[in-house]
Amino acid sequence: MRKLTASVLGLGVAIAALTAPALADTSDKRIALSNNYAGNSWRQAMLGSWEKVAGQAQKDGVVSAADAFTTAENQVTEQAAQIQNLILQGYDAIVINAASPEGLNGAVKEACDAGVVVVSFDGIVTEPCAWRIAVDFHNMGKVQVEYLAGRLADGGNLLEIRGLAGVFVDDAISGGIHEGVGENSQFKISGSVHGNWAQDVAQKAVAGILPSMHQVGSFLGAWLGGLTFELTGSYDLIWWSVVLFGLVAALLHWPIDERPIAAREAVAGNG
Repeated sequence: MRKLTASVLGLGVAIAALTAPALADTSDKRIALSNNYAGNSWRQAMLGSWEKVAGQAQKDGVVSAADAFTTAENQVTEQAAQIQNLILQGYDAIVINAASPEGLNGAVKEACDAGVVVVSFDGIVTEPCAWRIAVDFHNMGKVQVEYLAGRLADGGNLLEIRGLAGVFVDDAISGGIHEGVGENSQFKISGSVHGNWAQDVAQKAVAGILPSMHQVGSFLGAWLGGLTFELTGSYDLIWWSVVLFGLVAALLHWPIDERPIAAREAVAGNG
């Protein structure tokens, strides 16, 4: 919902900026969306929202065109070239979901100098001539850790699953998470992967980091088994140790309630 709302605001701000000088007629104005990525459901929803609102704006005669363009790769150079091409095509305003806060500033300045209104949202740019629509993503990340602190008083190890590498939103959220962990020393970030805000990518990234833990355990088990045999001439001690550790692990996991927190609270409330 956040991305949907931001894309609609971006279109609205672009139209408002075009009309601001003298409340002029904008029916002949053309607006373009420059989007850097469309590989997850969030971005697909954003593009769908843009198409719906932009289509209605054209139907109502508010603007003559509101076209959306998405780069093939999440690359700053590609999006910069796209923006420059939109300038040459004569668009009156460009709404940007940027691949980088600073990397597109040159192309954005070219657009402003050419009289094009530039509005950035979600992935914002830092060029002063552009309008910016953003929320406090840093605080969003910090609030996530504060929520965990309220639920898990004893803390624990955290795996940080991030979004798109190099994008302003991802950097800001991660910064907030790390600040939150710094203020809640019972937590420790044991690993960090980029999931591109897409379930399939995130699952592969997590699967890539978890096996390393099993490999370390396998190495230690084999090494301790060999050491035990050298010292005692038998594997009996290591086998019984494995049995003991298995029983301890079972006892530790016995009280774990795998139901979601919301379900547990509902049951507790009904009781």
